[in-house]
Amino acid sequence: MDFKKIELIFLGVFVAINIFLFYTIWQIPYLSQNKATNTESSIRTEMAADNITTISLEDDGEEGYYLAGKVDNDFADGIGKLQDQRISYDQTTRVLSSRLNMVIKGATRSKLISALTKYKDSDNHILFGDEYAYSKQLSSDHDIVFVQLTDYGKIIDPVGQLHFPVKDGEINSYTQSYQEEITIVREKQETISQEQAVTNLYTYSELPNDSKVLAVELGYTKLTQVKGSVILFPSWVITIENKNTKNIQIKKVNAFNGTVINDSLADPTETK
Repeated sequence: MDFKKIELIFLGVFVAINIFLFYTIWQIPYLSQNKATNTESSIRTEMAADNITTISLEDDGEEGYYLAGKVDNDFADGIGKLQDQRISYDQTTRVLSSRLNMVIKGATRSKLISALTKYKDSDNHILFGDEYAYSKQLSSDHDIVFVQLTDYGKIIDPVGQLHFPVKDGEINSYTQSYQEEITIVREKQETISQEQAVTNLYTYSELPNDSKVLAVELGYTKLTQVKGSVILFPSWVITIENKNTKNIQIKKVNAFNGTVINDSLADPTETK
């Protein structure tokens, strides 16, 4: 065999190898996506078999930060201007407790929430009240909850909430916590999606059979407290209803790494 033929053979083999490698590399994203799709489809099938249903879930992530809030008692400096109530303040827990001189009523649940919203927005009634918004997800029959709003999202942790206990359709007290001087401590990061959060909850056996996911919302949760600051991070708050008993559970999933946060925001024996 002469040199020319050998050269052509090597050239042909070289071209064939390059075509094979190009095709393989081109297929990798498709194969990875297909595998992920098959895995999600398999989990969805398993959830359906366990009689678990969900609302429509977004499969795109959002964005969030690690935040820091100041730990001090400056919040309580404004207590003296509050009217028509008896106030106590715990400097250790940084929780304000109030017993109202009047009773707040509402003929219906919605009217009661409306009355509370109007009440909290008055500087003479609630400190920084206009910085809180009603949370249907965290509220129950016995507790109407407002969560603190920040420039970066809402706080779904007890460090920034208003709680109005409800008894016989009436309210005569509240507790309040407030997180001051919220700042960013790490640059913006992408979160996992609602879909992934629910999938992770199921994968970690935290989503019971015969249940329905009613809501999935993003909010900030306390991670730790260091050097006079509370560190907050985003988490998905997932409301779950038992289809048989109608009891409600609330679970949280770390929105950055997808791990389940092992605490509860609501008594699973309570119903909305």
